[in-house]
Amino acid sequence: MGGVEVKGKKKKLIPVIIVSALMIILLMLMTPGDICIVTSTSGFISSTDHFYAANLFLPVKIPVLFGKPDLDELEAETETLLTGVRDRVLRYDPDAFCGEYASMEDCFFIIDRYVYYFRTNDVEHFYRLDTETGEIKQCKFSGYDSFAGHLTSRDRFKEVSHNYVVMVSIRSEGLIDHYPKLKDAIEQTDGEFYCRYMYCAGDRIFFDMGNKIYEYLPDSNRTKRIASVAPAETVERIIVR
Repeated sequence: MGGVEVKGKKKKLIPVIIVSALMIILLMLMTPGDICIVTSTSGFISSTDHFYAANLFLPVKIPVLFGKPDLDELEAETETLLTGVRDRVLRYDPDAFCGEYASMEDCFFIIDRYVYYFRTNDVEHFYRLDTETGEIKQCKFSGYDSFAGHLTSRDRFKEVSHNYVVMVSIRSEGLIDHYPKLKDAIEQTDGEFYCRYMYCAGDRIFFDMGNKIYEYLPDSNRTKRIASVAPAETVERIIVR
């Protein structure tokens, strides 16, 4: 009789265990991390922004309902910061590219004590200014551009009304120069990489490849998938909160 009672108790525990396991999985799926992903989808007239938090445990994204970042404020802060950076770079290098029709984010990228930028009179290289010493270093392009996985054209700029539209990303070029193993880590990831699909938030590096978002971990030289986006979504910005 005792054995029958134990079996009966075990059977009663099975639904409890299943429900508990499902609740744990649900809680894991709904637990946000510190990474906010901003995407957009285009309609006939305008585009719509979407805000997600990368899950803390699994490579999925969760819609952000409250506490969405103010993108206009972030862009204004970035432009103000980079305008000051532009003025400082121009004191060292008057040929630095800062086109009238280009945003400051297309022209300058800051990492540690370095500022990366283009020169209007050199389409074969980009440059790095050491803000502590004033030293300027000429850098080679990585070979990535905005339209294909690897660059085939020699021209990095297109002249438009005496201005230049940059065809490569100074942010991606700067990160690849600063982290020499980053390019190898990207190429070991399955998919095709485009230069504008790289993001930097503080000292953390992310890139978007085949609708999957990865974080590059320089200390271990590896990548970690953090989320996926729908094919119709374009990743606009990644913010670490």
